[in-house]
Amino acid sequence: AYPEEAWKTNTLGTLNVLLGLVGVPVFAMGGGPGYLFQPTFGYLLGFIVQAYFCGRWARQTAEPGVRRLLLVNLGGMAIVYGIGISWFYLASNYLLEAPIALWTAILYCGILQTPPDLLICGAAAWLAVRFRRAGAWQGVPAHVQVKEV
Repeated sequence: AYPEEAWKTNTLGTLNVLLGLVGVPVFAMGGGPGYLFQPTFGYLLGFIVQAYFCGRWARQTAEPGVRRLLLVNLGGMAIVYGIGISWFYLASNYLLEAPIALWTAILYCGILQTPPDLLICGAAAWLAVRFRRAGAWQGVPAHVQVKEV
């Protein structure tokens, strides 16, 4: 396992969110600290946690297969949806005073969005294995042995 690699995986995502919070317009509706109060900000937090989770669990074996990567992707998707829908519900009901029922949030922010995300999870797992076999995973061809100096 390579837990230190998992932290590297989410560094850019974390940096992106931090840049957005200080005012760099990297989010869909600009940037700035006020973005914390947007109902969709939870998805950005979810992406950070997802990147760590996926980076950690995808690297538990030296040669991850499609099945393992698909399960990792689905776990990451569940993290994003869990944090994103929770934040959406809480922000809508308690910060913005734009009440929404929990099941309505789950339906519109989760269930209706999952079919394309499931396809993306499958395609990403399949492509990752193909890229690894072609030598594009972590910049080292699969057949090359790297010696530490």
